Amino acid sequence: MKRAIKWGIALLALALLACEPAKQPVQQAETATETSIATEAPRTAPTPDPTTEPTAEPTEEPTAEPTPEPTAEPTEETTPTPAPTPFALAWLPDTQRLCAAAEADLDRLDQLGAELGARIDSDNLIGVLHSGDIVDSGSRLKQWENFRRCLNGFCDRIPFYPVAGNHDVCNTEPADGVNYVFYAKQGYADALPQEQRYRDGRMYYVVLNGDDAPLLLLGVGYGMGRERDQREWIDAVMTAHADMPCILLTHAYEVRPGQVLMYCKYLEKEIVRRYANVRLVLCGHARGFFEHAELYDDDGDGTAERTVHVLMLNEQEGIFVYRVLTFDAVARTLAVRTFRIGSDAPVDDDPVHHQPADFVLEDAF
Repeated sequence: MKRAIKWGIALLALALLACEPAKQPVQQAETATETSIATEAPRTAPTPDPTTEPTAEPTEEPTAEPTPEPTAEPTEETTPTPAPTPFALAWLPDTQRLCAAAEADLDRLDQLGAELGARIDSDNLIGVLHSGDIVDSGSRLKQWENFRRCLNGFCDRIPFYPVAGNHDVCNTEPADGVNYVFYAKQGYADALPQEQRYRDGRMYYVVLNGDDAPLLLLGVGYGMGRERDQREWIDAVMTAHADMPCILLTHAYEVRPGQVLMYCKYLEKEIVRRYANVRLVLCGHARGFFEHAELYDDDGDGTAERTVHVLMLNEQEGIFVYRVLTFDAVARTLAVRTFRIGSDAPVDDDPVHHQPADFVLEDAF
């Protein structure tokens, strides 16, 4: 037993000795490493590049976008509306003596037509009016043919707007009847639309000067406007054009300034007094020429609001005169000039009625 213990100790010692050399080299290696590290020149650890903290880019504070001013929509340049150009109407009074003249004297009708044609451009004529008694005897066709010599000077360029006079439709007073047969055959109103004329042009209406400054021309022939259906036709026309200043063209109306003929009082009552847009009355029949202003109280307040200018023209004693009426829509004036056939000399004032031959009416329409 003791012997076995000794052998065990001996084997243990041998095992320990066997293990010792294996441990020594590791220590030597470690020592050599330590020695070499100790004897090497000391190395400076690389100094890292100084790093600067990245500076944040300055950021602009967000600013509110300015609200743009509203831009006006581009507009086309507008050309100012030109003022209406003054226009004129020639006005022929009773031509019966010219048409009933001897053949040798009919050249005055040719000359009258030529003068009117020449004034179309110079005076801006847009039409020729006739206040009746175109011929001396309406039943004589030769006299109507004679008057066509005057029409030939202008009727293919501007319209002709006549009304019938008593000599055109009868040779006596209205009590003996009115015969429009021969007048109607002349076809003066045929160019007008049917709705603008009453029975072959015995009455008619025309809107003058288009949209610039429209005027209503109401033509009422001799003896017309008495019957109910005639008054209803007039009423329809005047009501539909109540916003337009109206010119009443008729044959017989006043015999002297302010004195309406007895058999024409219905015209004053049923047309001139009744419709507030009537501003001008043109008539013939009586002799001489005059103008006067008649005042009307349309709203019944005791104060006259409307002025109606009545112009009468019929000068046949040895000479023949006609007129040019120039309308200025801006100034609201009517310039009246009187002419003799074949003469540029001024026409003398009428010594009987003390009326000027040439004058200007203010606030005329």
